[in-house]
Amino acid sequence: MGLLEAVDRQKLAFRQAVKDAIAESHALGLSVSICDESGKRWSLHPDGSRTEISMIVPADFESLALLCWNRDKAQPIDRETAWALYRENWRLVWQDTLSADEIALIESLTAEFGDGETLLGTDGPPPSWARRFPERFSE
Repeated sequence: MGLLEAVDRQKLAFRQAVKDAIAESHALGLSVSICDESGKRWSLHPDGSRTEISMIVPADFESLALLCWNRDKAQPIDRETAWALYRENWRLVWQDTLSADEIALIESLTAEFGDGETLLGTDGPPPSWARRFPERFSE
């Protein structure tokens, strides 16, 4: 067997392993995120449907760009990551300085990922260390 045949065999084995992993995830009711050859990101759902994952450029939103101090602000991030950044660092966001576009983004992220939780007009969720002592920090 030549080198090219060995590489082709490895590619086929890898593709089969990916298909198996996706099938196992779907059997558990989980969606899987993938990137295709063109660079588009997709979410594959257990029901067989797929949706394109829209990306956000943090540099387009002032507060989100400030929350991305440790990463490239020009590098797109997915919506779920943007929500996680806002949620975990909401205490650092000056709500009075948010642009209309950023407010609209936060509202759409809240509707998609908030599960009833709102950030706008609040001080945000309690810090992670406070969650360890719920009896001390309950509302």
